[in-house]
Amino acid sequence: MFWFIVLLLIVGAGFYFYQKMMTIEREIRAEQDGEILTQGEDEKAAVVADQQPAPAEINDDFTAINNIKELLADSLESLLQQQINQKPGMAQSDIYSIFPDVSKKKLQQVLKEMADEGRIKRKKQGSSYLLSPGE
Repeated sequence: MFWFIVLLLIVGAGFYFYQKMMTIEREIRAEQDGEILTQGEDEKAAVVADQQPAPAEINDDFTAINNIKELLADSLESLLQQQINQKPGMAQSDIYSIFPDVSKKKLQQVLKEMADEGRIKRKKQGSSYLLSPGE
């Protein structure tokens, strides 16, 4: 009977510490996700909630962001066009190392659009394409 009580105490303590560890893990994950506001941020959150922009301001912000995205896309296209004009016949895979800050998928998309518009030519060679200026 004594060993049974000791066993129950050990199992109970194990369960208690397991639950405690799970709670701590949830708090850490929530903190990492930015879901928990630390003390003092509650007031800041209330002030920020009062200062939310009007819907018209939000639309203006989205318009400005879209304009910036278009400018960046245009400048990327012009930079790609310059590279292709300077080195006709270069492999598309070489472009990825020239523009390491731009994702490979984005570069592929822009190059395909430029080829569809006729600004460049893409000729399949192996697992890549050879790029040359369009007509």
